Parts: sequence; structure tokens; C-alpha cells
Amino acid sequence: MRITTAIPGPARPAAAKPKNEIEPLLDTLCSEPAGYFEKRALRKAALKLGPENVRKLVDGGVHIHLIEPGEGGPSLRAEYLPRRKLLAVGTQRFTVDNLLHEMGHALDDLAEPDGAEPVLKSERDQKLGALYEDYRSRVEALPWWKRLFRLDMWSDYATSNVHEYLAEGVMYYTRSERSQERLRREDQGLCSYVEGFLLGPSAQGR
Repeated sequence: MRITTAIPGPARPAAAKPKNEIEPLLDTLCSEPAGYFEKRALRKAALKLGPENVRKLVDGGVHIHLIEPGEGGPSLRAEYLPRRKLLAVGTQRFTVDNLLHEMGHALDDLAEPDGAEPVLKSERDQKLGALYEDYRSRVEALPWWKRLFRLDMWSDYATSNVHEYLAEGVMYYTRSERSQERLRREDQGLCSYVEGFLLGPSAQGR
């Protein structure tokens, strides 16, 4: 019996990994210098929100400004400014949760075309307004001790107004599977609304 030994040829190069589609979007969304921890928080928030929603922010002209200590603005500040399409976040508030919440405000703004002034979808959507009023009424009817320990409710801050209700919903839906499940359990209507509000299957809580 004749035995032949195969001579191995040159090793094939490993297949190139597809370029992370989030990274170039983040470079546009936050073009100013940021520290390691801020970049890490922004990357985590963007991955949770999903590339389609991050792209919508970029295409809508939204930018993130990191407020440095001593700049003139409080480092505890975190807000979205619709007129400037600017998400301003202080260094002490630059967390995944705060970024997801403020990105929720930005998506709320971009969901409706602006007139002479910025228009938020949450201002006009009667369905969302009804969901908010129902949730606010349910929370206000809770005994004080349930509100203190956040029982039978998912967010006290969400009762502030309909804009915060939606932004908190976006944050809870995308932050983690656990928080998404809590939102689904305690406010099924808003959970379903946020599912339709966000773009793409990648915007699932994880």
C-alpha cells in the first residue's frame, strides 16, 4: 500500500472581522475629546440602544457635549437641548443610564419634524399621553411606603411629565433584560410603545 503525505500549503489568512458599525457613528456623535470612562459609557449605551437608533441620532444632527469641571456649567447636569440638537452631560453624570435617558429625549425630538420651534413626539401622541396619565394616576394612588420602596411601580421620575415618561421608558427598555422585564410587568402599554418607537431588533434590553 502506497502512503502519501500531504504537504501543507501556506496558511490561509483569517477572515477579516467586519468593522464595528457603532464606532464611526460614535466618532460623529461625540467628536470632542473624552476620557476612557466616558468613551466606555458611551459605547455601552450605544450598543444597548442599537446602531439603527444611533444612526438616527447622527443623521438628525445630534451631538454630545461633555461638560468639564470649571467649564461654567454644573458637572452634575445632564439634559437634551432640542433647539441645538445637543446632548449636554456633565462628567459626574456621564453614565450608561443617563446617556440612554437623554438619547431617549433626542429620539423623541427627531420623531417629529420641527416647525418654527422643535416638536417632540411625546407632545402630540395621544396614545402616549393616555399611557402616561394612566401610569401617573396609578402611582399617585399608591400608599407612601410603596412609593418609597418603588413597589408596583417602575419609576417615580417618569411621573414628572410625558417627556420624562418616554425617556425613562427608553432607558428601562434598553438598559438590561431585567429592567426591560420590570417595565413589561409594571407598564405593559409603555413597553409595547417603546418597542415600536425604537428602530431595529438590536434595540432589545440586554
